[in-house]
Amino acid sequence: EANGLAVVGHQMPDRTRIPYEVAARRHGVVRTEEPTLEHRVLTFSGSVVKATEAALRTWIDDSLKVLNAVQKKFYFYSDLTRYVTCSKADFRWRLRPGSAAAVLDYDCELLASDPFWYRVATVSDTQTHTNHPTSSKTFTHTNPGSVLMFPKYTITANISGAISSITFNNTTIGKSWTFGGTIASTKAMIFDTALFTVTNDGVNALKDMTGVPVWMNSGVNSIT
Repeated sequence: EANGLAVVGHQMPDRTRIPYEVAARRHGVVRTEEPTLEHRVLTFSGSVVKATEAALRTWIDDSLKVLNAVQKKFYFYSDLTRYVTCSKADFRWRLRPGSAAAVLDYDCELLASDPFWYRVATVSDTQTHTNHPTSSKTFTHTNPGSVLMFPKYTITANISGAISSITFNNTTIGKSWTFGGTIASTKAMIFDTALFTVTNDGVNALKDMTGVPVWMNSGVNSIT
C-alpha cells in the first residue's frame, strides 16, 4: 500500500484517444540511423489509505494537480538517481468497499515516448584540441550505464580563431558526423542527438550537418 504517488502526466478522460502519433524521428528529410525504440507504456497499480474521507479527497485533489502536468520525470519508487520522461495515458481509481471512503485502489498507465532511463547526475567529458587545424585527436569516453547514451555535443572555438569544419567519429560503433559550417571565435556549436537539433551560436544549423547522430555504447567508446 502506498501513501502517495510519485507519478506525473496529464489528466485525460477514460476511453479518450491518446494524442500521440508514432512517427520516425526526423528533421525534414534528415532521418536518424541509430537504433531507436517506439513509445512504451508503463502500467502499475496500488492503493492509498487515509484516516478519513476528507483526507483521501485532499490526496486525490493534490495528486491530480501533479498528474495534470505534461511530459514530466517519473522516478521508480525510492530510486531518485534516474528517471524516464512520461505523460499519463490513463489514471483510474475506485473506493474500496467497507472503507468508509478512506481507502482507494488505482490503476495508472504512463506513456513514455522516449523509453530510456536517464541519470539525474549528468556525465560530461571535456577535451581540448589546439594548434592542429588538420590533424585529429583520439580519446575515449565511458558510458557508465547499461543502455545506449544519446549525448549533447558542444564544440567551442577558442579565442584565436574560427573552426571551419569538424568531424566526430566513434570508431567503436563505426558512426560519424561532420559539421561543415563555420564556428566563429569564442562561439559554440551544440548538437543534441536526443532532440536532433543543431545550433551554431544559437542559430539553427541543421543544414550544415552530415552523417548520423552518434550515440555512445555502454562502456568505453573510442573517439577520433
